[in-house]
Amino acid sequence: QAYTVVLSVKDMSSVELHGIVANDSAEPVRVPIPALASVEVEVVDAVGAPLPHAEVSIRRDSQPAGFHQPLPSFTDASGRVRFPKVDVGRHRVWLTLGGQEIEAPANVHDGEAVFLRLVAAPH
Repeated sequence: QAYTVVLSVKDMSSVELHGIVANDSAEPVRVPIPALASVEVEVVDAVGAPLPHAEVSIRRDSQPAGFHQPLPSFTDASGRVRFPKVDVGRHRVWLTLGGQEIEAPANVHDGEAVFLRLVAAPH
């Protein structure tokens, strides 16, 4: 029988391993654990002016138990918000502002600092 195993290490990214099969081998399984990444989101209007107080959230496309789940946050006076501890993988970033929602993909790699600029339509 094959298993899926999630390894989670404090202050490091979580790793999802598929197809793990138990056997009698004494050989250890070595798994590299990637560093957490950060995602910074800037929210601006159509002319590039920053939009403070916009709600931004980020979620991993697949969310098995053991992965970090940053809470939604709000942009500051400069229209920016930062998520400092994001697991490696494919994510979706959502912007909620004045009744509109904008979604954008974010692919996060080992220890990377990702920057996204979201442009909100006038409302």
